[in-house]
Amino acid sequence: MKNERANTRIAERLSGLGILCFGLLMLLWIIPGHTETVSYGWMRPQTLPAIACWGLVALGITQTLIANSASLPASSLPSAREFLRALLAAALVSGAIWAMGRFGYLPVAPLLSTALLLLLGARRWEWFAIAALAVPIAIWLITVPLLGRVLP
Repeated sequence: MKNERANTRIAERLSGLGILCFGLLMLLWIIPGHTETVSYGWMRPQTLPAIACWGLVALGITQTLIANSASLPASSLPSAREFLRALLAAALVSGAIWAMGRFGYLPVAPLLSTALLLLLGARRWEWFAIAALAVPIAIWLITVPLLGRVLP
């Protein structure tokens, strides 16, 4: 039992370091190298991704320093069903990225949200409507009219 807890603590610390490194990679190379400079809008395009990456850095540091030994053992693997659901979710997102490039954000985003909600087993119609319709529309309203950025 002690060995499993030690393995879990090591796994949590390694995942925290991975999250930390990913956030730093994004901040130092990806965002500066792949974000365009624009002369319109009141917020620079790299601001929101940088805020998210600083959050990843902070959470990675926190997870690395405060590894919880009472969590599940490192040997517990997801079931085949959980693995297939994760693969299906990745395929849905990949397909939606392709479809957004072809048909645009507004027609595809609510469909993707609906498909992901069904995959996750959402049943309450109030939350379903908010997540499937209100959230994609709110993202569009914030990004395009308010921030002056273009969505596919």
